[in-house]
Amino acid sequence: MLRRQGKMTGDGPSKPLIVVNEILYYVQNANNILHRNDIVSIAEEYFTKEDIEGAKTIQWNSAGKFTESYRFVKRTGISACNRNINDIIDIIKSIDSNKGMIRYASIDVTKVPPISPDHRDLDLLRGEMKDVKNKVEFRLWRIFRSSTGLDLKKIGKLLDE
Repeated sequence: MLRRQGKMTGDGPSKPLIVVNEILYYVQNANNILHRNDIVSIAEEYFTKEDIEGAKTIQWNSAGKFTESYRFVKRTGISACNRNINDIIDIIKSIDSNKGMIRYASIDVTKVPPISPDHRDLDLLRGEMKDVKNKVEFRLWRIFRSSTGLDLKKIGKLLDE
C-alpha cells in the first residue's frame, strides 16, 4: 500500500511497516536522544499546527493494532500542538515497545530539525549569553549614569535638538 505524505510500505507481518512523514520520523528518532519536553518544544517551534495534526492522523491510521489502548482525541485550544505531540510520543513509545513494527522515514531530511542534544544545548547557551549581555549593558548604563550624573533620556533630547 503506497501513499504520499504518509506513504506506507510493508510486505506482511514479518517486515516492519514504513511510513513517510517528517514529524513522525523526527519524534521517533529524537525519542531516544532528547528529553520529552525538548522534543515537544522543538517540534512546536519547527512544524506548523496543521502538519502536527496531519502527522497524528497518519500515525493513528498506520498504527492500527498498536493503538488499541489509546483513543484518537482531536485537540483544540492554546496547547493543542503540545498535547498532540505528546500523544504522538505516547504512541511511538507503545509501538517501540511492541518490537518496532512501524518505522517512520523522511524523504527530505532538510525538513527535519537537528536531533543532536548538542544543538539544544547550544540554543540554551545562546539564550543565556543574551541574558548576560543584557545584564552587562544595564549595569554599564547604571555605572555611567551614577558616575556622570547624566540621564540618557536627557542626552537623547540634547542630541535631537
